[in-house]
Amino acid sequence: MVGVKPIDSQDPTALPQHPLQRFSHGWRALRHRNFRLFFAGQSISLIGTWMTRVATSWLIYRLTGSGLGLIGFGLSQYLPLSLFLMLIVGFGMMQGMAASNTGHSDLGTG
Repeated sequence: MVGVKPIDSQDPTALPQHPLQRFSHGWRALRHRNFRLFFAGQSISLIGTWMTRVATSWLIYRLTGSGLGLIGFGLSQYLPLSLFLMLIVGFGMMQGMAASNTGHSDLGTG
């Protein structure tokens, strides 16, 4: 920017820098109060989710006494998402084959 001189640490008239200004560009969003609140809330929620998963796995292991129960629990958590993703990918592959066979690349646009 034209006319803006860099802040010199030895200059007594220099304006104080924001405390988060020394961080990289990835942390620049933390300057905003709303984002800090959002970030803190999401962090607490994620920690709670981890604690729930560990406690549930521990309970299943204590009740069943085997690792097969843990495997079943892990699969049951991710099976719906896996099936949904396979459906979406399969639908996309069918559209791609139809477009290749007919020579029209705009089949999905109506």
